[in-house]
Amino acid sequence: MLSLTSELDTQCSALFVQCDEFNSTQALRAVFVTTDLAPFADGLPESTGSKKTFVSLVKLYLLEKHLVDGRVLILPFLNTLRGRYPEQAALHGELDDLYRRILAHAQPAPLPPPLSLNHHFICYAPRDGAQHAQRLHAALKQAGALPWLDLLDTPPGHDHEAARQEALRECANLLLILTPASARIRSESAREWRRALGYKKPIIPLLFAPGAHFTPGADLPLMLGNRPVLDFTGPLAPAVDNLRQHLADLGSPAGQLHELEYRLADAERELRPDPDNPRILQDIERLEKEITVQRAIARDPEAAARAAKERNQAAMERERQPARPTAGRARTKFINPPPLVAPAYFQNRHVENRLIADFLRDPARRLLTVVGRGGVGKTAMVCRLLKSLESGQLPDDLGALPVSGIVYLSNIGSRRVSFPNLHAGLLRLLPAERAQPLETLYKDPKKSVAAKLAPVWQTFAETAPSPVLILLDNVEDLLDPDHAFTDAEIDAALRALLDAHPHPVQVLLTTRAAPREILLRHPQRQLTIPLDEGLESPYAEEVLRAGDPTGALSLKDAPNTRLAPACEFTRGYPRALEAITAALNADRSASLDDLLTGSPPDNVVQAMVGQA
Repeated sequence: MLSLTSELDTQCSALFVQCDEFNSTQALRAVFVTTDLAPFADGLPESTGSKKTFVSLVKLYLLEKHLVDGRVLILPFLNTLRGRYPEQAALHGELDDLYRRILAHAQPAPLPPPLSLNHHFICYAPRDGAQHAQRLHAALKQAGALPWLDLLDTPPGHDHEAARQEALRECANLLLILTPASARIRSESAREWRRALGYKKPIIPLLFAPGAHFTPGADLPLMLGNRPVLDFTGPLAPAVDNLRQHLADLGSPAGQLHELEYRLADAERELRPDPDNPRILQDIERLEKEITVQRAIARDPEAAARAAKERNQAAMERERQPARPTAGRARTKFINPPPLVAPAYFQNRHVENRLIADFLRDPARRLLTVVGRGGVGKTAMVCRLLKSLESGQLPDDLGALPVSGIVYLSNIGSRRVSFPNLHAGLLRLLPAERAQPLETLYKDPKKSVAAKLAPVWQTFAETAPSPVLILLDNVEDLLDPDHAFTDAEIDAALRALLDAHPHPVQVLLTTRAAPREILLRHPQRQLTIPLDEGLESPYAEEVLRAGDPTGALSLKDAPNTRLAPACEFTRGYPRALEAITAALNADRSASLDDLLTGSPPDNVVQAMVGQA
């Protein structure tokens, strides 16, 4: 919810009271007729009571609701409201001023430059290690490496503490300047390398020559176990060369095996005071399995790669079979693997699935657009439905629906959304003798997109007894800031789809932003489903429980009251809920309360995935 300053809040209330549109709910609905506002008309509060009370309720509603592109509802409302008054009217000018002030208030501050990725995080104790850290940083830079030191690499505008946390989370490894102060278990640098252990980062202790201002003889902290300590007590250049070789070895199969063995030793040390801790036991079991696999890889990398390739191919073949096969193998021909396989714990979306089923059963409909923020579950919902349709059945007991073929295209997969991929996928659904002349026509550079597609639609009308479905996934990447297509061929293909004579081809499109111009073309042949709300209770809680099948995270059997704060924090977005359990599984020292500290960020999905 957008929070206004007291001055803006007072100005907003005073102006709304002056507007006749706030005399009743019916009068206010006359404003909610634009494309942006119409979906919110039915949710307006009822005008029972004084006008001032009604203004307060509406203002709260306008500040709580957001459009699918992230804008708070009050902005398009003010934009439309001011247009209802003549420009020379005083109220128009005052509403215009309020609009501009709230727009400036709602605009997030520009983000500082991102930190580098896969860098070497230099951890040191300021009291006795700063000079060594700066020497190491300079030497690594001169050698062509990518070190990160808070004193030198915190970008302008970044909070230093936040920068260290982000750099630690994104680093490839941590270089510990080992001095008496950094070895102390309660030091700030110790907190950093303990957090790095939680992030599964390799830690390389570096012993420097003791200076005159601290006691010599720094010992390796017990929690770092038997990790090798690199000697920096002599000349710097050969020590840096040795470090670079050590870093290169970390990426080898043998180096990765050593890291897993260090992490197993860490877990076994943590288990001693708490031998029944389920999260540590779960980590140990997982690490032992990973070590077994990694030992085989280290012994014979080429054989391990061949075996992995065969397993992947077998898994892909299993995924390509329908979710509910009716006769052994899929009856529906489909092109390309789906961009996502919905998890077995997929929850709810019954209303949306019924709307999609009605769309697919209506031969007059051609284009379905599912619009929603990232992480809300658009792709999972559509892919789950299409996977079920591969066997001729709709999910959730919505009945049978045979389809003649499915083409999957996604901007996050290997088969991206493009006209060549779209045309080629459609032709692969046709018999070879019907596809050949269409492929020859496609190669004619003088033919427009519509001219190349017209015979394709006609051929499917003659040969396909049931719908032919195309998924265009994550098309927001093809839209400009005005929500128009930057890919002229895809834009022309969708227009041709909508303009053509009756045919059985239907397109399902998922996006974070609606392509506005396309939605206005033959709207009677389209359906738009906004998917901007997360999962409600008890569905959101079930996603959390599904991420803890063994009960090690204390979520599996937790009551809804225990899980409700996490569901509220994530707004019920499935991907954010999944990221919570991933973060808890990845770091056995983290707790649910740790992950929910502070106010929920605007982009909670990105924040929680970053934590995971």
